[in-house]
Amino acid sequence: MNIDEFENQYRGALAETLNELQSAMLMLTQVQLKISQIGKSVQNLSQNFEEFMARQRNEWRAIFNINFTYTGKLTLLQLPESIQLSLQV
Repeated sequence: MNIDEFENQYRGALAETLNELQSAMLMLTQVQLKISQIGKSVQNLSQNFEEFMARQRNEWRAIFNINFTYTGKLTLLQLPESIQLSLQV
């Protein structure tokens, strides 16, 4: 192998490596975008859930005349007869 062949191989390998690096950077950007989209979806789901729980609380108060407390982990219903129901959410 002479110097010209070596230089051509070196340039070819370097170009291929740089192309792979560019592809990896594009994939990383796509992953970051997807993570951001997923984060927004989780926030929307959380907001929708909180709004649903607020509506349910008001409906249950109106229908059953009960006090309803949402703690984020456990739902407690306090009935007028001092009976408590625990529901896993």
